[in-house]
Amino acid sequence: MKKLFFLMAGLLALSCSDEDSAISDFNFNTKLYTITIKNERGNNSSEVGKMNFSKGKLRNIQYPDKAHDDYYYSNGLVSELYSYASDNRLLKKTIYTYDSKGRIIEISKTYFFINQTQNNTKYFFTYTGNKILIRTGTPGSSVLVEITADADNNIISEKFLDVNGNSHECTFTYTNGNLTSFTDNSLNDTPVTRKYTYTPLKNNSNYNQYLFGKEWKMNYCLDNWVTGNGFSGKMEAVSKNLPSGFTQDTNGERDYETSINYLFNEKNQLSKEMRNTTYADYSQARKDLNYEYR
Repeated sequence: MKKLFFLMAGLLALSCSDEDSAISDFNFNTKLYTITIKNERGNNSSEVGKMNFSKGKLRNIQYPDKAHDDYYYSNGLVSELYSYASDNRLLKKTIYTYDSKGRIIEISKTYFFINQTQNNTKYFFTYTGNKILIRTGTPGSSVLVEITADADNNIISEKFLDVNGNSHECTFTYTNGNLTSFTDNSLNDTPVTRKYTYTPLKNNSNYNQYLFGKEWKMNYCLDNWVTGNGFSGKMEAVSKNLPSGFTQDTNGERDYETSINYLFNEKNQLSKEMRNTTYADYSQARKDLNYEYR
């Protein structure tokens, strides 16, 4: 019989050679087969995409319009990601480079346009003590972002430097390895604050472990930043426990609140997440993630 946990929770992270040696130390559940994502708002309901897994690794994401993302691995770490349009035309190629410790040191993105032109952007990551410097363009270019981590390698601040030499900072706080609050002071003195609470359930089956190896938490955060989500969007995904809820306020006014019900199957595997969001205008939205194992 399925077990139903009514728990408040925030949004979890979603985001071929088979050289798996780099992740052999981990006791991963390799039976995850698919994650199907559906959205519902008002009277509209639609499937957003399906994530397909093999041997514990994310292999591709398929979208309803037949667009797809394909993942390739080297030494157990994701090394290449190809994104295709619905007509199977290549839109974007992403290449990941790691140091000897398995940390991301470069992410290269090449965009392909319909007129056959290309645009390439490279991000370089330099590790200095408890800081990570992010640069674009060339390794010696100006610092774009300075990240500070705590002793447990959790990101506690993110400082942006704009073209005019101005800066703004985002701050993060943790309790027992869980992100409990995030504040973004970048929006013209209009701070955005997100607060989290957590369940006793351990966050030990996040699929990003299969992509990024032993350093998956920081690698995931850096990749999420490059993708355009920033660190605020899905940072709770690297917390030790599953979230039991979060709220977001702008300048003290409530933007939205998100909750989740979790379902587990008879093998105590997560089988469904039902995410419900209520916005400031009292409108509601729902996102379901359905997990299949084989």
